[in-house]
Amino acid sequence: MKEYLEQQLKKKAHELVMATFRVVSRVRGSKGPAISLRKTVGKIPVSIFEAQSRDFSEDKLRYFLEARNTIFEASYYLDILYNDNSISYYGYKNVKTKIELLDKILVSRIRAIDKRKAKEEYKVSIRSKA
Repeated sequence: MKEYLEQQLKKKAHELVMATFRVVSRVRGSKGPAISLRKTVGKIPVSIFEAQSRDFSEDKLRYFLEARNTIFEASYYLDILYNDNSISYYGYKNVKTKIELLDKILVSRIRAIDKRKAKEEYKVSIRSKA
C-alpha cells in the first residue's frame, strides 16, 4: 500500500506541475505571481522525490512537510492570479483541484510516517527501560 501511495504522490505532483505550466503560459506579460507560481510548483515534486529517497522517518517527514508548505505557497499565488483575472476560472479550478488532491495524499503519508515514528520511539523507550 505504501508503494502505491508513493507512486500516486509522484504522479499527482507531476500532473500538478504540467497543469500549472499550461495555465501560467497563457498569462499575458511576465507577471510576478505567475513566475512565482511556476517556481513554487516546480519545488513540490523535488521535495517529494527527495523524501522518497530517504531511509529514516525523520528525514522523510521533513521533506514531506516541506512539500506541503510549498503547496500552501502555490495555492496563494494561484489565488492572486485568479483574483487579478490573469487566469480563467477553468484553469484556476483545474490547478486548485490538483493542489487539494496532492495535499490530501501528502497528509496521509505524513500521518503514516508520524505514527510509525511514534511506534519506533515507543519500542526504543521500552528497550532502554528493561
